[in-house]
Amino acid sequence: MGLYEIVKYDANDDVIVRLKRPLTQYSFEKYDLSHNDPLQWIVDSFKSSFNNSAELIRLTKTNPIDQTRLVVVLPKAELKQSLLGYAIRILLLSLFISGVTALLIYMVIKRFVVRPIVNLIEKMEYYQKEPEDPKRIIAPSSSIKDINAAETALATLQSQVIEALDQKNRLAALGEAVAKINHDLRNILASAQLLADRLEQSQEPMAQRIGQKLVRSLDRATTLCTNSLIYGRLKETLPQKKPVNLSDVVTDVLESILWKDADLDIQVNIDHPISFMSDADYLYRILLNLLRNSYQAIERHADSSKLLIINAKIEGKFVVIHISDTGDGIPDDMLDVLYKPFKGNVRQGGSGLGLPITQDLCKVLGGEITLLKTNDKGTVFEVKLPYEAVPSKEKNTNIKLFDEIL
Repeated sequence: MGLYEIVKYDANDDVIVRLKRPLTQYSFEKYDLSHNDPLQWIVDSFKSSFNNSAELIRLTKTNPIDQTRLVVVLPKAELKQSLLGYAIRILLLSLFISGVTALLIYMVIKRFVVRPIVNLIEKMEYYQKEPEDPKRIIAPSSSIKDINAAETALATLQSQVIEALDQKNRLAALGEAVAKINHDLRNILASAQLLADRLEQSQEPMAQRIGQKLVRSLDRATTLCTNSLIYGRLKETLPQKKPVNLSDVVTDVLESILWKDADLDIQVNIDHPISFMSDADYLYRILLNLLRNSYQAIERHADSSKLLIINAKIEGKFVVIHISDTGDGIPDDMLDVLYKPFKGNVRQGGSGLGLPITQDLCKVLGGEITLLKTNDKGTVFEVKLPYEAVPSKEKNTNIKLFDEIL
């Protein structure tokens, strides 16, 4: 591209240097580059691109230091052609660099992201075919932190699934064995119940009283065995709601587990005789599990005072029962698994089924059980059961006195 003219002026507009090509007169587009306004430069560039009337471009630049001025005259067509060629070369270079960059990014993503995810999916599908096989648990191997974390979480989940399936199989086998035992035990209890009936008919008052308790205990045991067999075949039987006197149930439970211990201080505080519609057997089993646990906790805590407190009252639509003891409390590591079968066994040799069964029974009755407090000075459980008033014609006013068992 040839220059038509280059002129340098001093502060007095006298020519210092002039380079000039001998040309005839041409039309000019004049632009002053002395102002430092990039936006204006862009606007001038677009004006020049779409203005085809002028053949030359005259550019002026003033030096702010010595006030000298430089004037350059350029052929517009050649300038546009040169800029267009430069733009095309830059475009091609940019496309090449973009292509190479995209290829590299694709290869990196495929190597470090896509392939580990595909391997993870394949291992999941491999594990899905036999989820009980521990050999199929994924071994974390990815070098990418997030993928490795996902593999680790999946391996943990697979281990938990295998453990749960194994426990399920063992529980299924145990349930089948229990069903067989229950069948034979029910026959044995039936024979024992016949003997208890004869004991109840004795003329001796103490024998009659013990016989009555024994008959009720055998009835509950037989009912439990029957319900266990039904549960093994179908599901938990629905509660049979009948008028229940809370004082009577508490008395029966205390007599069945505490009648030998004369040193135990028992405090039963019921605001007034509470009778409501519920299942007496379910309520008995709930209180039996909780009171037996409290009694065993007190026995383990030899240094404490032997105190067992039972408070009951009606709060709104619920019967609220608080059972407090001065036992050795529940260890902290058992609190998270307290209601999980076979895991929340506080007592050595315990089955870990008492509280899970109690929670299930409360739910069946429409209530709930809550651990309010536990420490080395004792434990407090709360049982809330729906309060449904007994129709007036069915109310039972025969309330037992707790003095008989204290």
